[in-house]
Amino acid sequence: MMTAENSGALNEGVKSNLNEERKSNLPKIAVFVSGSGTNLQALINACDSGELLATVSLVVADNPDCFAIKRALEVEIPVYLHDKKNLRQMTDFEKTVANKALVDKLTEMGIDLVVLAGYLSI
Repeated sequence: MMTAENSGALNEGVKSNLNEERKSNLPKIAVFVSGSGTNLQALINACDSGELLATVSLVVADNPDCFAIKRALEVEIPVYLHDKKNLRQMTDFEKTVANKALVDKLTEMGIDLVVLAGYLSI
């Protein structure tokens, strides 16, 4: 028998499933970051509120110490480190391999759009 108490739980479960289904059909964004992640946070908030019809699916950081990584991990967004310090020390061949690995990750994640949100390296 459904009561007022358990009907809310059922409704939440339906909403959750609908939200997950809706999210899976939205464009996937990879946000490239270098610093504090305020732009990343604004994008996450806009996606969560429905203001931006997309989902932040990957964060790419070029600085292993940037606060944006913590912001991403707090909401369970995967992070890919493309460390510019290591890239500077690489040969051209190694840089090509590292860049290809990044492109492969974007492809594997099904990324539709890349946003450079304060990203300091190109």
